[in-house]
Amino acid sequence: MCGISGFVNVLKNFDESQNISLLKKFCKILDHRGPDSNGIWYDFKSKVFLAHTRLSINDLTPAGSQPMINQKNNHVIVFNGEIYNHLDIRKKILKDHNIIWQGNSDTETLLNTIECLGIKKTLDNLEGMFSFCLFDKKNNKIYLVRDKYGEKPLYYGSVNQNFVFGSELKIFSHFPKFNKRISKNALNLFLKYSYIPEPYSIFEGVFKLNPGEYIELNLSELNFNNLNYFKSLKKVKWFNQDLEKKRLIKKDDAITQLDRILNLSIKESLTSDVEVGSFLSGGIDSSIVSAIAQKNSNKKLKTFSICFKDEEYNEQKFSKLVADHIKSDHKEFTVNNQNIFDYYEKISDIYDEPFADSSQIPTAILSKFASENVKVCLTGDGADEFYGGYNRYTFINKINSFSKYLPKLIRSNLSKLIISMNFSSLVNLSNFLNKVFFSKNFVQFDDKLQKFGRILNDSSDAIKMYSNIIETFSNHKNPIFQNIDENIIISKINLHNSKSNHHLNDIEKIMKFDQDIYLTGDILHKVDRASMFYSLETRIPFLNSKVTQFASELPYKLKMSHSGGKYILKEIAKKYLPKQIISRKKMGFSVPLNNWIVKNSNEFITNIENKREIFSDLGFNHENVISHFYDHKNQKKNWSSLLWNLIVFERWLDKYII
Repeated sequence: MCGISGFVNVLKNFDESQNISLLKKFCKILDHRGPDSNGIWYDFKSKVFLAHTRLSINDLTPAGSQPMINQKNNHVIVFNGEIYNHLDIRKKILKDHNIIWQGNSDTETLLNTIECLGIKKTLDNLEGMFSFCLFDKKNNKIYLVRDKYGEKPLYYGSVNQNFVFGSELKIFSHFPKFNKRISKNALNLFLKYSYIPEPYSIFEGVFKLNPGEYIELNLSELNFNNLNYFKSLKKVKWFNQDLEKKRLIKKDDAITQLDRILNLSIKESLTSDVEVGSFLSGGIDSSIVSAIAQKNSNKKLKTFSICFKDEEYNEQKFSKLVADHIKSDHKEFTVNNQNIFDYYEKISDIYDEPFADSSQIPTAILSKFASENVKVCLTGDGADEFYGGYNRYTFINKINSFSKYLPKLIRSNLSKLIISMNFSSLVNLSNFLNKVFFSKNFVQFDDKLQKFGRILNDSSDAIKMYSNIIETFSNHKNPIFQNIDENIIISKINLHNSKSNHHLNDIEKIMKFDQDIYLTGDILHKVDRASMFYSLETRIPFLNSKVTQFASELPYKLKMSHSGGKYILKEIAKKYLPKQIISRKKMGFSVPLNNWIVKNSNEFITNIENKREIFSDLGFNHENVISHFYDHKNQKKNWSSLLWNLIVFERWLDKYII
C-alpha cells in the first residue's frame, strides 16, 4: 500500500529545483501511507511530475520501487494498492509475451499488462484494490484510475493552471496558491450524512474519482490557458455492477458455492511477502474472515480486537470466543471511554476532510494497535451492504409490515409523542422496551427509538424511511445550516426510477444505494484513512468481485429472512463458528458519544463561539448551533450525532482553514 501524488504543467515562476522540491514535499506529506521508501519522476518537456511513497508488501526488494518505468520506456506509473491475482495474470495472460521480469511486484505486472492489452482490457482482468496514475509517453496521455468499489482513494483538481492529483486531500492544501474555498454543497452533504460522498470534496474545484472509473487526459490537446480545460476531461466508467436478476438456486447449493468463493477470496487476500493478520470484533463478518483465514494459513493467524471497560459497548467475550475456537494468536487492547475520545484531536490529522462516523475512533485505535504487530490486516467490511446485514433493513421491513395497519392519525400522533419527548423520558422508555422486548441486545436504543419516531410520521415509502434513518436529524424549526439541495444524495442514484434496478424490491434498492454511495463514501473512507495513518494495509475479502457478483445473483430470500439479514452467511458460519456468534444481535462499532459530549460541552461551545464569524460566513445559524449544544448539555434532547458533525468540522477548520 502506498501514497501517490503528482501534477501536470510546470509551476509558474518556479525553477526546476522548486518543482522538484514540491514533489519531495508531497512524499513527506504522504509518508504515513508509505514509510518504507519514496521516489519521484518528472519530465519537464512533457510537464509531468510524479511522486510515490511505498509501504512494502509484495516484493520487498528495490525491484518493486516506484515510480516504475516499463522496459520499453514508454509507460511510467505510480500505483497504490494490491493486485491479488497478479501472479495468475503473469502465468495465464502474459505467458506468451516473452517478458523478462525484473521482480515479483504487482506493479510490474500491471505495467506489462497495460503494455500488452491496453488500459481497458487490463482493468477487466484485475482482482484487487487500487488507484494509480499512468503516464503513456508514446501517446502523451495521463490516466487516473480507481478500483471497482473505491477501496483506495484518489483526489484530483485544477489548481493555478495545474492538474493536480493525490491519495489524500492534504496534497492540495500544500500546493502553491491553492484557494481553500469550501464547497457549500459538500458541507451540506457532510452535515446531513456525516461524510462527503463521491465525487465531491470539501473544497471547490477538487473531486474524488468515482469507483470503477478512470480519467484520460490528452496532454497534446491540453491548453492550461483555457480556464475550461478541466471540463473536457474524458471520464470512462470501466466497471458497473448492477444487481442482476436472481438465479434460481437451491439453498444448499448456494451455501456450498459461497463457501468455496469466500475461501478463494480470502486465500488470495493472504498473498503477501509480509505477515497478514485480521481484525476480529466477534461479529459474524470479521469472525468468518478470521476463521477461513486461519484455515488457509500455515501458522497461527494474529487477530486483533479492542475491548471497552463500558460493558454496554464491549464485545470482548465474543471476539475471545472466536479466537479460542479458531486457535488464533489473539491480541486485545483495552480502552476506557475517555481514552477513546482522547483521539478526537487526532481526527483532523487522520481525515483531512470533514468525516464524522463516530466509529472512526475505535477503528483508528484498532489500526494503531494492529500496526505494532503486522503490516497487513483483513477486515469483514462489505458483507453488510451485499448480504443485507444492517439493522435498518430489518427495521424498515418490520415497520412496513405493521404500520400499514395503523391509521395515519395514530401514526402521526405516535411520531409526535416520541419526537417531543425530553431526553430522560426517551431514555427511560427505550431502556424499558430494550429490556422487555430485546433482552438489552441493542446499544444506544434511545437513538433507534428517536429514529423510529421520525420515520413513523411518513412510513408510506421504504425509500423515504431509509432517507430519514440515514440523515443526521435536526429540528427543522431551528435549522443550523442553510441547505443548498435537500435531495442531492438521493437524486444521485435515483432509487425510485432507475431502469437498471426496476426488478428490485425496496430493500434491495436500499442495499444498492449503500453499495454505491455509503460503502465507498463512509465505510471504505473510514478504514483506509485510519489504517494508512498508521502505515497498516487493510484488505477486504468480501469485496472480491467473485463474492460481490455471487451476491448480485443471489435470491433475496437467501439474504434476508424473517429473523434478519445475512441468512446465507449465518448458514456458512455454522461450519466455522460457535453457535453464540451466529445467534447474537448485530452490535456495530459503537462509542458512547452522548455522555462524552455532555461532559465536554463547555469546551466545544467555546471552540465554536471563537469561530462565530467563519461559521456565519459559511451559512450557519450560530444561535441555533449553540442552542443545540445547550439542549444536549442540559439533557433536554439527544443531539449527539448532529453535534459530533459540528465538533469534527470545527476541529477541521482549526487545522486546515484558520
